[in-house]
Amino acid sequence: MFGNHTWFQDSRLPWGISPVNWKGKMYFTLWAAFIVLPFLALLGVDRLPESIIWLVSSKLFWFWDVRQIHSAMHPAPEPDDVFVHPL
Repeated sequence: MFGNHTWFQDSRLPWGISPVNWKGKMYFTLWAAFIVLPFLALLGVDRLPESIIWLVSSKLFWFWDVRQIHSAMHPAPEPDDVFVHPL
């Protein structure tokens, strides 16, 4: 996970989080640059299939990272210990 869950809060945006400080805003800015700049560079040299592959794979990786942040914000509850008394 590249982002820290303390940089974000819950949101109604499609990805479910929004930044609360400059680190969260920088996280989104750097991810946008990481996704868009190589995509545009590949389009600029007439590499349409490679640009689409880059766009899809980098967005999937970003969605995975956002999911990790969101799950760190809302950890799953600890299961109760189950003890079965022998008969």
